[in-house]
Amino acid sequence: MYFKDDNHIISALKEGNVEAFNELYSKYHRYMLTVALTYLGPYQEEAMDAVQDAFVRIWEKRQQIPEIQSFKAYLHTSIKNSCFNRLDRKKNYLKHISKYSENIETEVQPGDRDFYLAKKLHDHIQEITSRRKREVVHKYIWEGKSYQEIIEETGLKKQTARNIISEELAILRKKLKKML
Repeated sequence: MYFKDDNHIISALKEGNVEAFNELYSKYHRYMLTVALTYLGPYQEEAMDAVQDAFVRIWEKRQQIPEIQSFKAYLHTSIKNSCFNRLDRKKNYLKHISKYSENIETEVQPGDRDFYLAKKLHDHIQEITSRRKREVVHKYIWEGKSYQEIIEETGLKKQTARNIISEELAILRKKLKKML
């Protein structure tokens, strides 16, 4: 079946047309994966899962898709929210793991990748020479504090806190890329 534009695809999709869904998938899958990788960085599998989840939600809620000007913008928002939800879950997971990170042995068994990464994250934070930077990064990563909470607790300016976190996360990403 031929679809002349996104509005035609969406109309057919709302009626349950599987071909319309397939057209939408083939047209936007690569774009959504690119967006997901932008937000999830080195977590390529997470990015692919986020895209799949977004398409599943689109199919399941196809009748509720609003009338919109740009379906591409709608998809962008959908995948962005999916990525943020995944990052929040990952952050909470790491926060949970941090309670046990001091007990992680240096010998890591195959399959313990998450614990290995959590240990490396913990070790990286401990290697930060500045006590203030270490405190800010610890609050952000392990305690899940927002910039606002961090500046209230430390007395730093918001931009200073952002710079510290951004700088240390960039260093951490480089280290993790080398390990992965």
